[in-house]
Amino acid sequence: GILVGNGGSAVKSLAIGSGLTFDGTTLATSGSGITSLGAQYSTAQTGGAQTLATSTPDANLGLTITSGGNTQTFTPYWIGTLADSRIASAATWNAKQSALTFTYPVTDTAGAIALAFGTSSSNTWGGTQTFTSTINGSVSGSAATLTTPRTINGVAFNGSANITVAAASSTLLSDTNTFSGSTAFTSTINGSVSGNAGTVTNGVYTTTFNNLFDNRLSATTSVSGITTLPNLSLPSSQVTGLGSLATLSSVDVAHGGTGSTTLGGILVGNGGSAVKSLAIGSGLTFDGT
Repeated sequence: GILVGNGGSAVKSLAIGSGLTFDGTTLATSGSGITSLGAQYSTAQTGGAQTLATSTPDANLGLTITSGGNTQTFTPYWIGTLADSRIASAATWNAKQSALTFTYPVTDTAGAIALAFGTSSSNTWGGTQTFTSTINGSVSGSAATLTTPRTINGVAFNGSANITVAAASSTLLSDTNTFSGSTAFTSTINGSVSGNAGTVTNGVYTTTFNNLFDNRLSATTSVSGITTLPNLSLPSSQVTGLGSLATLSSVDVAHGGTGSTTLGGILVGNGGSAVKSLAIGSGLTFDGT
């Protein structure tokens, strides 16, 4: 048979394994093992050792080969974008693409087809849109109705139609109103108020009533300042607190008067008693000056 030796130990016969035959001169395969390997369009290879390899790298096609046990796996994959020069009917293809039309929200930008709606873009919704969950953020525009109707003075309102609301009071601030009872205002009234007041707080009347109040007075006018107002007339019938002075026909000396109402001619006084007229004696005349 076939002898095997290593130069150090005894030469031995090589056992002929399964699938092999030896006729004394030639060692050959036998049975159903692979005898040749070839592609569909190439010559079959019959060598005892076969190498699996890819061809020159392609711009658009790639291939990976993985081996596991007795299995060889070939996996092709696509690379990049197919150039027009590699398509026999590129002109026809491009013409068909150019003939395509797109309606919002589908857009075609430089051959890139996309959906116009985006999370960061401004979108226009022309039809009725239904959202099954909550919309977070602000929403502008108008709504046909309120999701939850609101009650205005007891009348439900959802925005779908006008409602009539009865006034809670017959007195409206925009109307001309007559208050027949006592009405208390807890804060300042801004604007003009007409009519009569029983009392005046921190102020005076701005018109005269039988000369009792003078329109030259103000809330800051002092009593001493009143004496500087010419022609200020206060009828005694409208003034209280003067006692007997209100009915005096003359003012006595103690109150700065003359004590008389019929004096004439030359007056004589001493500051303590009533002022008197000086008698014009015999041999004197007085013409008033």
